[in-house]
Amino acid sequence: MKKAASSHMGVQTFSSSGVGQSMTGEDRNGRMQHSPAIALMLVEARYERIHAALMLAVTACALGQRVILFGMGSGTRAFCKDWSGLEEGEREAGRLEAGVAGIETLREALFEFDEASFHVCDSGIRSMKISEDQLCDAVTVMGLPGFLELSQGARLAVF
Repeated sequence: MKKAASSHMGVQTFSSSGVGQSMTGEDRNGRMQHSPAIALMLVEARYERIHAALMLAVTACALGQRVILFGMGSGTRAFCKDWSGLEEGEREAGRLEAGVAGIETLREALFEFDEASFHVCDSGIRSMKISEDQLCDAVTVMGLPGFLELSQGARLAVF
């Protein structure tokens, strides 16, 4: 099953298990090269860590790579419509003043990419007392086993 990647570079392919690889170009023999998906676990609500994860995600999506974002524990706050609960959120002003995309801009960009998917841990939102209606519309709630299945074969980074 193939899925075209909107107006961005690359074409997204999915195996029957749902694990994706991004086509990133041709090798010397004209064969398409594939990059494994990137799975990003956001486990802290610190501004710098969330910003770094979102910068990486936007960059990877722009290059046609599939990105799976998964919030656990306090990291689930990054997936809320109101992300003001992030620690050190005042750092946003410095980013914007420097002409660097802030968290809201990065999140909006990610929501536009077909290559990005957004998930939070069901126990994480319960422990943080976050209701599903507080989450951004694109976010799905799943357990850790679901995330592990979804991200099978992906490169993993923890923020």
